[in-house]
Amino acid sequence: MVQSTQHSVASDTAPPYFPFRSLTNLLVRMETEDIPRRLDRGYLSNMAGGSIAQFLTGLRSLGLIDAEEHPERALVELVEAGDQRPALIGNLVRERYPWAVQLGEAKATHQELEEAFRAHGPTGSTLRKAVAFYLAAARYGGVPLSPFFKETRPGGDGAIAVRRSTTRRKRKDGQGASDQPPPPKPPEDRPDETQTMRREYFDLLREKAASSDSIDTDLLDRIERLIGVMDAEKGVPKGEE
Repeated sequence: MVQSTQHSVASDTAPPYFPFRSLTNLLVRMETEDIPRRLDRGYLSNMAGGSIAQFLTGLRSLGLIDAEEHPERALVELVEAGDQRPALIGNLVRERYPWAVQLGEAKATHQELEEAFRAHGPTGSTLRKAVAFYLAAARYGGVPLSPFFKETRPGGDGAIAVRRSTTRRKRKDGQGASDQPPPPKPPEDRPDETQTMRREYFDLLREKAASSDSIDTDLLDRIERLIGVMDAEKGVPKGEE
């Protein structure tokens, strides 16, 4: 049975605006290496210096760490959840964003969603990033979204680029469209979420090691431990893949 994350969030706390992938990478790292006593800048040294502050602020706003950067029970639950992690993320989204969830259920427009986020603090590029975090977390957690919300994706310069949802495409001028609905897509095998995140975290560590001018033994230890976990999942003895 999925437990509900236990934490309190102030109604006037600004929504987080760091990339949702940063949270899933953190959960995979902690699942692989164990949970530290404190999430300080030393522990997060693999992140860009300018993004650490907004990451910690976002984790506090989600109730995942306290004011001294110690992990809250809600964060421990997410790390230990395994296959049930998406359900716990869904619970977290519903608790943290009840006003946005209601808009999704009411089939609100994307502008209405942005107006709701603006009322909770974010503006400008921060607003777009906060909306992007919410949409990614809601999709991951299986929270219903309005068909009129726009999809978001990272831009080439690190900004958030927005495109219209592909669920409803406009017809091009001068071209007809068939009244017949498109044939259903064959079912796809969904990859294991945890394995995918472990692979992405491994690639991140490997890129950091390749770009470093000196040997970072701590980084190499992380990579070795992560390889061991992934080999064990595939039933491959370490070093024989």
